[in-house]
Amino acid sequence: AETGGEEEIASLVGLANHLAGRGKTVVLAVQAPVLPADVSAFLRRAIRTGEGDLTALSRADWRRINDRVYGALGGLSPEVRVADLAEAFCDAEHCFAIRGGRALYFDDNHMSVEGAHRAARVVLRQLGDLPL
Repeated sequence: AETGGEEEIASLVGLANHLAGRGKTVVLAVQAPVLPADVSAFLRRAIRTGEGDLTALSRADWRRINDRVYGALGGLSPEVRVADLAEAFCDAEHCFAIRGGRALYFDDNHMSVEGAHRAARVVLRQLGDLPL
């Protein structure tokens, strides 16, 4: 999404609003942060240093990279639920490649199973009041 153009972002917002206006439950998932390098570089560092948590970039940098998408969220109707996947990969200051000794990515932008579990919890929180 960080490389999406203005028309694509506006189209996504319009579609989400349209569906929500028709009574559909809509959860818009904002893309998870991407790594500045392949996860293998972070894994080598973790093995070498024994660090269990390795940051990839600051959360502020991710917001800057994805600024157009975050800016467009204000155009969503209140009925559209937003699942910001950065919540699964970042704390208040940093976004992580490895957390608790577990890799969150398979490469620079595809979630590992651990990353997908974390992302799913963020999405499911937006559906918490609905029967699943």
